[in-house]
Amino acid sequence: AQYLTSMIPSERGQLWSLSDVVYGNKEKDRKPISLFIKEVSQYEGLLEIMLNIEGMINKRSIHASGVYIYNNGFLEYNAMMKAPNGQEITQFNMNDSDYMGSLKYDFLTIEALDKIRVALDLLEEDNVVQNQGSLKATYDKYLHPDVLTYDDKDMWDLMGSGEVINLFQFDTAVGSQCAKKVKPHSLVDAASANSLMRLMGEKDGEQPVDRYIRMKNNIQLWYNEMKEYGLTQNEISILEPHYLPVFGTPNTQEDMMETLMNDKITGFDLVLANKARKIVAKKKMDQIPALHEKFVKACPSERFGEYVWKTTMGPQMGYSFSIIHALAYSFIGFQTVYLATHFNPIYWNTACLVVNSGSLEEEETSEVVDIYEKEDWSEAEYEDLPDKSGKVKKEKATDYAKVAKALGDIIQAGIKVSLVDINKSGYSFIPDVENNEILFGMKALGGVGGQVIEEIKAGRPYANFTDFLNRCPIKKSSMISLIKGGAFDELEDRKFAMAWYIWETCNKKS
Repeated sequence: AQYLTSMIPSERGQLWSLSDVVYGNKEKDRKPISLFIKEVSQYEGLLEIMLNIEGMINKRSIHASGVYIYNNGFLEYNAMMKAPNGQEITQFNMNDSDYMGSLKYDFLTIEALDKIRVALDLLEEDNVVQNQGSLKATYDKYLHPDVLTYDDKDMWDLMGSGEVINLFQFDTAVGSQCAKKVKPHSLVDAASANSLMRLMGEKDGEQPVDRYIRMKNNIQLWYNEMKEYGLTQNEISILEPHYLPVFGTPNTQEDMMETLMNDKITGFDLVLANKARKIVAKKKMDQIPALHEKFVKACPSERFGEYVWKTTMGPQMGYSFSIIHALAYSFIGFQTVYLATHFNPIYWNTACLVVNSGSLEEEETSEVVDIYEKEDWSEAEYEDLPDKSGKVKKEKATDYAKVAKALGDIIQAGIKVSLVDINKSGYSFIPDVENNEILFGMKALGGVGGQVIEEIKAGRPYANFTDFLNRCPIKKSSMISLIKGGAFDELEDRKFAMAWYIWETCNKKS
């Protein structure tokens, strides 16, 4: 089923209908997908079933960040149920919840904030920044938008260079390319880049970000375009206040609404403009034709209306940002650049590796799981819970695939990661400023759990390999992982250490 659904194309964030996939759609210039048809036709009756169940609700899902807030409890406006993971969620979906008078807030949780927090913690641990009594006070002193400097050309150059790893919103292939093209040198520039990279050009046409750059470099091109379209000088003058600040490329929801509310364009009131924004932003494609007709009729002329629709509404049909959203994201992006440039970059690089490799912190090393989840518990470190409830408290497994990918990315970026050091390494990756490298975390080693790490840390420092063995006896599998991981390389030759340890601990008779 996953293989079949992977063949269904997506356009402007919307999947094609099955009818378009099988029969094509001349109006939308869509041709049937022959491979999909060939695969589905192997199963008698499958296409009929697929067409019949298309669009049906098939599961309970949870909004990534949406939270409904109520003054007097939820029962007056909604009903509650639980998702499979136990999370309390509304019974009504988002649209019905809104209709019933509920108010939704989006509380976005983003990895960038984790990285900023970890970087701040690492800087504090090394006394590069001073704790101000609380996390908020420390953040306010060093990273609050009010205390940052925005006229540092070198910082802006770095934002457009692609050299800062995990630069928020510009760390994907599309985002990095957009930053390199726009080369932002102000928060407004960065906000435009954040919005532009989400817009879509016409099929086989110019992308909005390329149009923005082309006209930013030569605004006369925009005037030439309008004259070629047949706009009068008066109509050009009407558009100038809306188009000139964004170089002929309106790219935010506010750009759209302000254009719609201009009395000399469509004269929509706030309610109508907001309704239009929602239709476009929420990709309500079935309502687009009616909106287009209403829009063009409200304009002074059809030609003028079609130009404004094509350049303001069209690119935002896929997805567009609100300016407050784009600006907030730009501030966070700027903070990541600030951390990577105003302090030794090793702190920011380490924070990125810590977060990207998964949860490697002390407080998250155990989890309660059902005892029937795994048949063979012989190799697992766990303890029965006091109530004997049939569950166990088990050492939380490290996701080694995630660790490996994060390591691969950081090493590919040219950042050095050294092996574990028995006298320095902690649970997670930590910066080694003296050698300008990142020290490997012991929790990322196979068979080395939280209890072992605590025992190691409690006995530090160790003078030599023998000293460690005498004062910190740990199980054989953990010891072998530490030797293989290079933990004793500063104290002893690795091959000698392994041979000596095996000889000391083996059953010599067998």
